[in-house]
Amino acid sequence: MKPPTHVVDPKHPGAIDEIINFGEFWEQKGIIGNRDKIIESTGRISNLFKRAYRFFAAAKSIRDDLEVIYEEALDQGKYNFAAARLKSEIFGGIPYALRTVKPRHLFGSAFSPKGIVDYYETIIDEMEKVIYIHGKYIKGKSMVMENILDEAVRKGLFVEVYHEPMVETNIETLVIPELNVAVTSSKKYEKKNQRQLNLDDYINRTVIEENEDKIKEDEILFERLMSAGLASIYKAKREHDVLETYYVPYMKFPVIDELRKKVMEKILTYEKKDN
Repeated sequence: MKPPTHVVDPKHPGAIDEIINFGEFWEQKGIIGNRDKIIESTGRISNLFKRAYRFFAAAKSIRDDLEVIYEEALDQGKYNFAAARLKSEIFGGIPYALRTVKPRHLFGSAFSPKGIVDYYETIIDEMEKVIYIHGKYIKGKSMVMENILDEAVRKGLFVEVYHEPMVETNIETLVIPELNVAVTSSKKYEKKNQRQLNLDDYINRTVIEENEDKIKEDEILFERLMSAGLASIYKAKREHDVLETYYVPYMKFPVIDELRKKVMEKILTYEKKDN
């Protein structure tokens, strides 16, 4: 896991994309007076985020060790049968399409100063049917959803795909609006669902028992590393609050409010054109 190191530039400035320069809305003389404090605070924030990413990278390595054990313990035949049956339940009777619809990929949860956060209730609760995927083998849960996603694409259905923050290829949640179905591994829906698939039912208990000490050790290490990483992000947030105090007195907020109104008006005109 690496921290982001690039800046996203607009692809079509002036034609499609628009650049807003907030440097036009502050009193630079006042800010320059805090120059040294700003540089020091920014450096502390950067170091705290780098530290957090190192902890998260270490946590991922530990989780990878757990995943190897669960992959070995998985009864592949029973797993494939259960996954195929679930897929048939979701798509039974829907013909394959001549067209494909590109799915929309997003992150469903994030590491934040408040811990690991998500707002799945604003997405999933609107669906008539929620299918909960349970199990300790994280990649196994993602693979079930990957198969469902592939089938939805072949059926010409639009899908919203929500990934996890630690391994960006792993899927946490699928939403298929046309079918009013959500498939998720979010623990928020452990008791709030219409259908469950428990992958632990297809795990060889003998393999788990043989690796019990390793699993316990890995789980403790993983929790410690995640807690340390999240604590570092929390400290970065507190330091960022300090950094803002060097800017806030010199910001032209009334002018920014006027800009916000103009931007909103422009966005609404785009919406009308699309309709």
